[in-house]
Amino acid sequence: MKKLTKFRYAWKQTGFALLCVLSLTGLGGCDNHVALDVPPQFASDENAAVTFTEFTPTEGQARTMMFIRGSNFGTDISKINVTIGGRTARVISSNGNEIYCLVPSRADGGYVEVEIMDADGQSSVKHRFNERFTYIFNTTVGTLCGYEDEEGNSSYQDGSFDECGFTNPGLIYLDHVDGNSYIYLFEQDASQMRRLDLTNRTIETLVTNSSAGWNQVNSLAWSITRDTMFVNNNQSNMSGPGMYYLLRSEDFRVPHLAMYGGDINCVFTNPVDGAVYCMRGNDAKVYKPTFNPNTQMWDLGEPVMSVASSGQWFQSIEFVPSGNYCQATGRQQHYVWRSMYNWDTHLPQNPSSLAGRSGTGGYSDGAGSAALFSEPRQGCFVYNAEYEGLANVEPYDYYVADGSNHCIRRVTPTGAVTTYAGRGSQSTDGDVSGYIDGDLRDEARFDWPCGICYDETTSTFYISDAGNHRIRTITIE
Repeated sequence: MKKLTKFRYAWKQTGFALLCVLSLTGLGGCDNHVALDVPPQFASDENAAVTFTEFTPTEGQARTMMFIRGSNFGTDISKINVTIGGRTARVISSNGNEIYCLVPSRADGGYVEVEIMDADGQSSVKHRFNERFTYIFNTTVGTLCGYEDEEGNSSYQDGSFDECGFTNPGLIYLDHVDGNSYIYLFEQDASQMRRLDLTNRTIETLVTNSSAGWNQVNSLAWSITRDTMFVNNNQSNMSGPGMYYLLRSEDFRVPHLAMYGGDINCVFTNPVDGAVYCMRGNDAKVYKPTFNPNTQMWDLGEPVMSVASSGQWFQSIEFVPSGNYCQATGRQQHYVWRSMYNWDTHLPQNPSSLAGRSGTGGYSDGAGSAALFSEPRQGCFVYNAEYEGLANVEPYDYYVADGSNHCIRRVTPTGAVTTYAGRGSQSTDGDVSGYIDGDLRDEARFDWPCGICYDETTSTFYISDAGNHRIRTITIE
């Protein structure tokens, strides 16, 4: 309330003057020949000292109103420069003893610096406060691209982000190359592989199911050098195509048959030793394909790990960056499991439940089995510096697109689950799904989020929001 009161005080006289200007220029309330007494704008007095006493508040988000107090600032804001955390702040007004400005976005460098120029526009005084400003990052949910018509329908369309459309976007994967950033995703209803160019803000289809001959492709895994991507092909015939690979040298446009096998739900790779693994839903077992030099393809081989009862759908399995373990979301079993990696055998071990309750769907935050998921889809690891130095803990949280719960969940290394985004602004009927951008928990809503990936260079999550036919973002501003 103090900030608002000071704002009104600082603008009381200026606001009255602006009202009269508007009246003179068209509102018809003042005589056109009446002289308007607008206070003159003047620079700092060169014959008097410029003093600085304080700035307030000392913490806040972007667009926080800041007041810098002292004396002899002058009232001509064109001769007053303010930087906060090394970023230029917008100066709104000055009454000579108090400067009013707005905190710029991402002003996390700390120092508040003021430059006062003389009447000729030459720098006269520079001052940096000893106390630092604490910038509070504002994290919000937004929309990157995609649309719905008035009836909630969308259409498949390539092009710019302003015009592109999705039908049922699924799992998504990030790629950086030559200074550009891309997202690869699969449309779940038709298995087209599409690429979003985040730099140029365009989307294009690279491979269609008709041109590739694949049945249902929904997961992607990179080789260590990231010059090769492996994708699964879910079909029921054991003698049918179960895995393909695509090459960066061919712009990932030409699928090559890599392995025969039926019911391959997903593929994943260890980021350290490069081992390729795949998951079969029919027997709920993990396999480690081996390369056959005679056929120049991979052989499925025998299972190396049992996950659950037959017929389970584990769509997303990811290794932590160290390669020490992998985690997966059980879409039909509604839980997250972890499998430790044996570096002697280079094989994952039989998994144990990390969070959620196998076979029990629902919604509840909590630790371990006290937490409940409902048809979770993709998960991704995100570095968290708070865990550095803790014994037997990898410094990564695991974020999950919790499909039927219409939200994003965070799972700590020890299995504590909290809701990170979504389920805000509930409808009067209690529905937690929907399409709303804004604050993570108070406003944002999703409709069947299926895919999630994280770009650490920009601190941005990308989420395929299947029910809303859009790609959403969670950004730290």
